[in-house]
Amino acid sequence: MKYAFVIAMPNESETVIGNLTEKTETKLFGRRVVTGKLHGEETAVVVAGIGKSNAAASAQLAISAFSPETVFNVGVAGGLDKAMQVGDFYEIESAVQYDFNLSMINHTEIGTLNERKTPHIPCKVTGEFPPRILATADRFTDGNDTLLLKRLGCTVCDMEGAAIAHVCETAGVGFRSLKCISDVVGSGSQASQYMINLAKCLTKLTEYFAVSPAAPEVFEWRYAPTMDDLARATEDLRGAVADVPAKEQMTIMIAADEIFANIVRHSCANDWTLRVEKSKKPKSVKLIFTDDGKPFDPLAERDPDTTLDATDRMIGGLGIFIVKKTMSPVTYLRENGRNVLSIGLTY
Repeated sequence: MKYAFVIAMPNESETVIGNLTEKTETKLFGRRVVTGKLHGEETAVVVAGIGKSNAAASAQLAISAFSPETVFNVGVAGGLDKAMQVGDFYEIESAVQYDFNLSMINHTEIGTLNERKTPHIPCKVTGEFPPRILATADRFTDGNDTLLLKRLGCTVCDMEGAAIAHVCETAGVGFRSLKCISDVVGSGSQASQYMINLAKCLTKLTEYFAVSPAAPEVFEWRYAPTMDDLARATEDLRGAVADVPAKEQMTIMIAADEIFANIVRHSCANDWTLRVEKSKKPKSVKLIFTDDGKPFDPLAERDPDTTLDATDRMIGGLGIFIVKKTMSPVTYLRENGRNVLSIGLTY
């Protein structure tokens, strides 16, 4: 199973459950569990209840019962940055239990669990929405938390996310969290904002999960290993990524130019191909280069020592080093007598 959702409140849970097909409902250890298919993928939803203990117990239940690749927590949350707007979506890049404090014993930062060295528990992000750090506690934030949350870098708050992240980290299971902002600090009573804006946020979450991740837009070309075709490949790729933001477009073009040149100048290939896959959910570009030249795994090459003066470094290797540093993921395999190099970028 790709995703098992762990969601606090019944109304939040319906944003996913309402989009499931072939639904089956049961109770496991007193918790409502709904299984079905979300856009063709087997999916489970565990309705956790509010608070960290409910969240942790439900996360372990989801992992034990369904062995998901990723536990997915979604719901509404408070915004701690005055620039945020009600209805904004944010992906959680890390989560902190800011009401956990062993600092007097371990001399660690507040929020650092006993088995960890830092308070921030990492989470999976796709790049589809801006990443933020989540503050979780079994209470609403108040003015006394301001300096601590600022020090921890937290700009989103809830009462479950970091507890689920902790369980997933311990179990070695991926954790993803998507939050829709229902109230923003400095815009009046957060409780009043929450009550006023809840329906709007739930509608936005429901609409988000109603949309299937679209199949990627695909371009593919075949070339000869000549300088003329190298120039043609550059123009083909430039056209394919014309709608990608300028910074990311430049990163893609620099990486691709290095690989184009290596294939044309060094591969001894008779032909080579370029495949471009563009996705909108999440926003990403994947380039796949294949050639029938001599076997060569660029990822096996040792990275150049960039601390040395240019005159002291070994010749070569800097280009693929730049590719590995600016693109992710980068993979290589030898398949059916061809080199297959893939590079990706999510933005």
